[in-house]
Amino acid sequence: MNLLSIKDKLYTILPDIEWRDIPTMIGDIFTGKFFQNKKRTKMLAYPLFITFLLLIYIFNNNYSNKLARQTHQLEKDIQEIHSELVANTSELMLQGRMSKVAKSLEATGIKLNTTPPTKIIVYE
Repeated sequence: MNLLSIKDKLYTILPDIEWRDIPTMIGDIFTGKFFQNKKRTKMLAYPLFITFLLLIYIFNNNYSNKLARQTHQLEKDIQEIHSELVANTSELMLQGRMSKVAKSLEATGIKLNTTPPTKIIVYE
């Protein structure tokens, strides 16, 4: 495709635009004359709407990425807390054994009772 065929296609698609006025249109945007033409201001609503939708899309994408990162961090924290829980419960299970309790109480002078309990019978 050469440049002339593209220009001819554009002329057939958009016949109302005067193509020699495009550089002046760009200059008019910066000077403010662009908004004085009613036809141009009517056509401006659609690009503004598309820009608004793009901004919403970008915000939504950034927000979902942020939520995904937070979710991943919370999952890592949960795994870490779970491993601490397992380690602490196993340590408590070991410390709760009778032999460990007896060893820790020997320093205070309390000894393990070796005689079995007796049954007390009361006669009336």
